[in-house]
Amino acid sequence: MKHPNPKSEIRNPKSPTGLIRASMLYLFSASTGARIAIDEDIRGQFLGRCSEKMPQEDFVRGMGTALSPGVKMLVAQMAATALAGRQGFLGNVGVAALTLLGAAATVGMLGEAVTYQVLNPRTFDPPKAIIVTGNIIFPIIMVLLGARELGRERR
Repeated sequence: MKHPNPKSEIRNPKSPTGLIRASMLYLFSASTGARIAIDEDIRGQFLGRCSEKMPQEDFVRGMGTALSPGVKMLVAQMAATALAGRQGFLGNVGVAALTLLGAAATVGMLGEAVTYQVLNPRTFDPPKAIIVTGNIIFPIIMVLLGARELGRERR
């Protein structure tokens, strides 16, 4: 006699678990990046424009550090991640928000000068390279999984 898996009864079968996992991994990577940028005083240089603020101020009040978005975006992503697991309209809002936030995070990291510094063979920095890679890959995964999920009929 086959026993039902109790975990399958708890989890919503239509829940976008891959999207939620990618979002949580990105939140971890970005939070770690913020800590490194603040500790090492790495100022943001988005599209060649250097921030005049200290990294901790940019993280709390501004657009973010060289290795992470600002706290407002991270909090918005946490809320969207919580909503994405729900069914119906609120679930769709969460998925759409994660998709847009993933696109914004990808553009943000690709626009930072530190991305090209830490990935350059001459100036390669392994710990920062891991953060930068995660801050690019996880948001791209969020965009792809979010778009796929939005293309499905969610109830």
